[in-house]
Amino acid sequence: MAKTKPARTLLEVCIARGGYLRGARVAEFVIEWTIAADQLGHQPSVREFSHWWKDKSERTTWRRLDDFKTVFPEFDNPAPVAAQLLKQRAARRADLMAARLVMA
Repeated sequence: MAKTKPARTLLEVCIARGGYLRGARVAEFVIEWTIAADQLGHQPSVREFSHWWKDKSERTTWRRLDDFKTVFPEFDNPAPVAAQLLKQRAARRADLMAARLVMA
């Protein structure tokens, strides 16, 4: 049996867990959730998320959340994954800021 490389990106993890179609949809949902959380300054509720993305109905959000739970059964919503993504982004910004200070 051939070894496969471990999943690294959000998309790779989602596809590895949910297949290509569902995995891609779930990755999109997690990214949208992360954007909403970043802009709102907190993790949104399902209702708040669906209203923030004005083109998404709350019913659609619940269906997307069901897909998310199929791929990530250990989580109730994308908040833990979104928090991790935002933390990684903040760490990269801190590293860039430190690099600029050292160079100045």
